[in-house]
Amino acid sequence: MTTYTPEMKQKILDSLHKVNAHLKDARDHSDKGSFDAAAKDIADAIDEKHLGVTSFPGVEPKSGLTIPFFPIFDLFEELDREARHILDFVNDMHGGRKPKKEDVEALIAKLKTLADELQYNLLDRYDLAGTTGAYLIQDLIEALKEVARLGDDINVSDQKDADRLLDRCTKALSKLYQLKREYLSKFPGRLDLAKAYDDLFGMDEGL
Repeated sequence: MTTYTPEMKQKILDSLHKVNAHLKDARDHSDKGSFDAAAKDIADAIDEKHLGVTSFPGVEPKSGLTIPFFPIFDLFEELDREARHILDFVNDMHGGRKPKKEDVEALIAKLKTLADELQYNLLDRYDLAGTTGAYLIQDLIEALKEVARLGDDINVSDQKDADRLLDRCTKALSKLYQLKREYLSKFPGRLDLAKAYDDLFGMDEGL
C-alpha cells in the first residue's frame, strides 16, 4: 500500500476548503434572500466534493469488480452523522431534557434505512456474500441496528438510565468507527482508504 503522503492529504484539504467556501457563499446568499444563487453555490459544493472523492481508488471485493470510493464514502458519512444523533439524545437526557419521541423514532427509521442500504449496496447488489470484507459489512449492519435499538430504549427510559445508555452508546459508536476503518483497510492499493476516510470526514464541515 502506498504511503499516505502529505501531498495526498493536501489535495483533500484543498478540495474541502473549496467545498466549505461554496457553502459559506450559499449561507451568505440565503441570508440576503438570493435563493437561486444559494442553490447554485450548494450545487457547486457538491460537485467539488464529488471531484475530490472520486480521485481515490475504489475497493475490489472480488476479482473483476471495483466499487467506486465515492458511494461508499457517502454511505459511511451519512451513517456517521445519523448515528451520532443518538449521542445527542443521550446527552439531552443527562441534562434532564427528555427527547421528543417523534424525533427519536424518525432517527430510528433513518438508521434502519441505512442498514438496508448497506446490505444492498455493499452485499446484495453485487452478490458479495463470502467475499473480501463481507463479514465486516454484516457486522457493521448489526452494529447500526444496535444503535437503532438504543433509540427504542431512550423512548422508554428516564434520566436515571442516562449513564447506562451513554456507556452503550459510546461503545456502539466506537464499534461502528472501527468496523468502517477495518473494512476500508481490507483493500490495499495506491492509497490508504481508511486514513483518507478519516481526513475526508473529519475535515468536512458542511456536506
